[in-house]
Amino acid sequence: VVVVVVVVSGGSSSSSGVTKLNVAVVVGDRSVVNTGPLTSLQQDEQVRSWVNVVAVRNLKELRRHGSSIDVVVVPGGMAKKMYRDVFKGRSGALWIKQFIRNGGGFVGICAGAALASPR
Repeated sequence: VVVVVVVVSGGSSSSSGVTKLNVAVVVGDRSVVNTGPLTSLQQDEQVRSWVNVVAVRNLKELRRHGSSIDVVVVPGGMAKKMYRDVFKGRSGALWIKQFIRNGGGFVGICAGAALASPR
């Protein structure tokens, strides 16, 4: 398991006074997206001590959680289906770009990185 730490401003304070990072992991319908990163984040006790993780299936859910999210993680998967079904085409890519412009963090893995690319 490879853990990548992304530091961004934001987060929410826990009862212990530690600021936790709010991370949304895009899982699609689980037949399109690799859910390994979500599972790793949810099962690692050390990670859970400083990260709140929410799984989102599509752009609508991502928008709903948007104001409370610090980082969006988009794992690899079937790029064309993710683009069409999960991100609803260009509107999803535009949402990601605006999220980053507003100070949000983004981690794209393989096909997830392609979704945020200029083309």
